[in-house]
Amino acid sequence: MAETTIPDNALTSILDALDKANARVSAQFPGDSPARQPVHTGYGGAHLFKADAASKLGARGAALAAGACAGRGHVRRRARTRPGAGATASTCA
Repeated sequence: MAETTIPDNALTSILDALDKANARVSAQFPGDSPARQPVHTGYGGAHLFKADAASKLGARGAALAAGACAGRGHVRRRARTRPGAGATASTCA
């Protein structure tokens, strides 16, 4: 019957090669950022979305955030929703 175990010297060589490859991949793709990440996703058919869908959703979210922060003594930051659009939204900072 044939050997079913990898010899130690072959296993060491294989694991060394994998360690090097894993280090290169980890350096190139470090993983998710620990910074804030988006938590909402909108799903719908293409017929539901128009050119202004993103700005409408952003304005609605900003309005909800502004309402959630109101009266709580939060520091507020004003940010333009689109350059030159003139619309602003207050968000908790």
